[in-house]
Amino acid sequence: MPVSGQVNATVTAVSNATIPVVSNSGTNGLSAGSIVRMINVAGAAQLGGMDFTVGYNTLTTGTFSLDYMSTIVAGTTGSWMYVQYDALYYPRRRFITAITQATQAVVTLSVTHGYQVGQLVRMVVPSAFGMSQMNGLQATIVAINTNTSSGNTITLNVNSSAFSAFVFPLTAAVPFTFAQVVPMGEDTADALSQGVDILTDATVNTGYVGMILAAGANSPAGSNADVIYWQAGTVFNGLSQ
Repeated sequence: MPVSGQVNATVTAVSNATIPVVSNSGTNGLSAGSIVRMINVAGAAQLGGMDFTVGYNTLTTGTFSLDYMSTIVAGTTGSWMYVQYDALYYPRRRFITAITQATQAVVTLSVTHGYQVGQLVRMVVPSAFGMSQMNGLQATIVAINTNTSSGNTITLNVNSSAFSAFVFPLTAAVPFTFAQVVPMGEDTADALSQGVDILTDATVNTGYVGMILAAGANSPAGSNADVIYWQAGTVFNGLSQ
């Protein structure tokens, strides 16, 4: 498992496939569904600082797919960083990688979104992404797709069929502000009609106080067939217990 927050200057290429694939030297240690932040990739600087769910389509010790990214011009060398923890508060803002021109716009997010039908969102789409008509609009999520290999989309009650096409910027466009979905509330009536919990928009602190116990031989969480014994106790400082 890679170390969270550690920059790995091991990117050797980013492909121009329909679903881009990152090649890395050494062993990446990732698993399908890991979150990776791309950093300073030559020829693909537009990805810099952006988080991606990876590995559902392609994953080896030396490659990982940016599962929900649109096609780009191929990049070369650069770095990546493993992001172990998602943003602390739910629902989370997410980066946009694609928006369709349709009677109900379908939006693809770079990281597994976690949104629900009925949630209200505000769209942030800077001019660098082409579909400037979408910028600032408030919309209700009317459908979601959580397919890990080809989904991770939300469908909005916005008719984007006459909007300009959404185009992910080229490396030459850097610097720019990323296109984003920002949660802002709930359409209670729509949520009720869809049989969805009307509190899915509630801000929740998903953090916890605890320990992560590593698995493996001679590690705290052990390996297959190990029997783990736990002992609880108290600690006091002489003043309180």
